[in-house]
Amino acid sequence: MKVTYNGNVLTLPAGTTVEAAREVLKGIYPEIATATVKTTADGIEFVVQAGTKGADLVVVYNGSRLSLPEGTTIEAAREVLKGIYPEIATADAAINAAGELVFTVKAGTKGADLVVVYNGNRLSLPEGTTSEAAREVLKGIYPEIATADAAINAAGELVFTVKAGTKGN
Repeated sequence: MKVTYNGNVLTLPAGTTVEAAREVLKGIYPEIATATVKTTADGIEFVVQAGTKGADLVVVYNGSRLSLPEGTTIEAAREVLKGIYPEIATADAAINAAGELVFTVKAGTKGADLVVVYNGNRLSLPEGTTSEAAREVLKGIYPEIATADAAINAAGELVFTVKAGTKGN
């Protein structure tokens, strides 16, 4: 199931309920708690009612861009992101000319990322992330990863493969 909000698209496991999707996303986007749900051709879209949301804070890190809710502080953004990117805990933070929050890791604190591949999604995790740490991060969204096989492919990426019969479409 694809879940769309604010231009971001997330693929969640088949059978994920709307309320489960809402619960996962409202930690980053609190306004989703009261958003309406619109059915789309390939999933759902959360739509926030007028007057409940303003301009988002765009966070830039490691080649990724993430929209966080209006009013998110630098420290709140740091707190949310350091669960996936621990090096953000000590990274420099600055607002660029476009009004985006840019995290820059200090020299010597980051090397090559671990790329994790699952269900058509690719996620860069910090250097030194173990397969078990990646599993822990991802199983909150994809519970079936708890029992998935993990292997490094020829490109050096960590690929999770769900065992037959443990995942829907």
